[in-house]
Amino acid sequence: MVLVLASGREGRVVPSVLAADFGSLAREAEARYSAGADWLHVDVCGSGDQCPGALTLGPQAVAAMHAAAPLLLLDVHVATDRLGALIDALVAAGAGRIVLQWVACGGLEGARTLLTAVHNAGARAGGCLSPATAVEDVFPLVHQGLVGLVDILAVPPGFGGAAFDRTVLHKVAALRTAFPLLPFIAVDGGVSRASAAACAAAGANVLIAGAAVFGSARRATDGALPLTQGMATLLELLRENGI
Repeated sequence: MVLVLASGREGRVVPSVLAADFGSLAREAEARYSAGADWLHVDVCGSGDQCPGALTLGPQAVAAMHAAAPLLLLDVHVATDRLGALIDALVAAGAGRIVLQWVACGGLEGARTLLTAVHNAGARAGGCLSPATAVEDVFPLVHQGLVGLVDILAVPPGFGGAAFDRTVLHKVAALRTAFPLLPFIAVDGGVSRASAAACAAAGANVLIAGAAVFGSARRATDGALPLTQGMATLLELLRENGI
């Protein structure tokens, strides 16, 4: 779901499939499009130091979701120890944007090389910062125009449903202050009705939500909002508090 904020920036609520039914990913993607989403966030997390114990999706899952909902932009966050080996396969499968986990890039030069490879493969590019990563690390990449989206994790990477870490909001504010024209600043992880307003007020214009959207859709007795209403509620908080 998308809106235009008072600043003129686009604001979006983006469902994250980390909280979806992994046995029905194609159907989940189609349902998200029918509910009004125009992006879908996909976490491709491998074993190793970047995402210990994480669930893993790969190019085959991306291809299935793309085939089911070809008009959805698949925003694919890649956090593995072999980023370069996956870029071409993910783009060929239908990834519209590849968002690289900063600490897996091997430093600034490694990030430049990998992001250039993403662009050369025909996809948009973004960078993702873990809660422990300094936001200033990504500044040179934004300066160079190598990323149009910065995804700031408010939970440890790879674990859906974790508690929201409010200390990351200063990163959002610092990034928005330094780069007011950066098209997309996302907050990812723990985004809910309780945290969405603070994310928007800090400068985020993309809210990536997993459990707050998918979890409520299948559990009618848990008091959570239905799918479309849950997305609309987050979007309204973004509209009221976004800058």
